[in-house]
Amino acid sequence: MEGSSTLDPPVAGLSGLKIPFAGSAPQAQARRWAGEGACHDLPAEVGWMVAVTYAAILAAFALVFLDSAEALFVLGVCAAYLAAYVGAPYVMLRIEAAHRDLPRTTLTDFWARGLSTLTGHVSAGGALAQMLTVPLSLLLAAGGIGVIYRLTADGWDLASLITSAG
Repeated sequence: MEGSSTLDPPVAGLSGLKIPFAGSAPQAQARRWAGEGACHDLPAEVGWMVAVTYAAILAAFALVFLDSAEALFVLGVCAAYLAAYVGAPYVMLRIEAAHRDLPRTTLTDFWARGLSTLTGHVSAGGALAQMLTVPLSLLLAAGGIGVIYRLTADGWDLASLITSAG
């Protein structure tokens, strides 16, 4: 094949595999393995929504278990995991943004255009529902657990409150 070269894929265990590719090898390899932006069509505000929701869950647990040193230690460990869970994508996206020319989508554009996924287009509301359903449900549960715990821990008889209300 005239003008063809081979590519060496950057995959562990496949370094000796040569893939035929038309064009000059360095340009072809750069084009082939460059990939697409991780999530340039997702605004940064959505990431903050997820992060704040999980932080609110930790805050709800902290307010409930503020009187226990063991629970506060566990919440500290959870906060460290939350920092890693939210921090790793933040750092990766900042590094990617420094090396790409793709502008980050604004929240207004996101609401107007939605999100492209591997399986097709998703509206902004649908994407937010998929990303925030679990964290918001956990926040609701943590709040409910907190209210029940505080009502029962402060001497309230929850059973009598429920039967007297009905």
